[in-house]
Amino acid sequence: MTKKRVTSAKCRCEFDAWVDGSVLKGTVHSGVNEFRTHLIIESPESDNDIARLIRLAKRGCFAEQLVQNPVRLKSTYEVNGRECEIDIDQEG
Repeated sequence: MTKKRVTSAKCRCEFDAWVDGSVLKGTVHSGVNEFRTHLIIESPESDNDIARLIRLAKRGCFAEQLVQNPVRLKSTYEVNGRECEIDIDQEG
């Protein structure tokens, strides 16, 4: 794509998650307050070239775009070979 040489790339991901309620009572809810990434790159290319590469990679990353620009999630369910509908807002 950009034909830039990267000799090493590592990414550390961290997130702050929470769980509330009870599975047994059917009131469980969960979420994530923040997601952090730390990218470590080794490259003989210029800092400007690598900065451009990082910008392009972040813009082209489906996972990052999904977090930054949430979309509607559509789920289907099949239990014992039969399709079924499950209302996730229903208690329990």
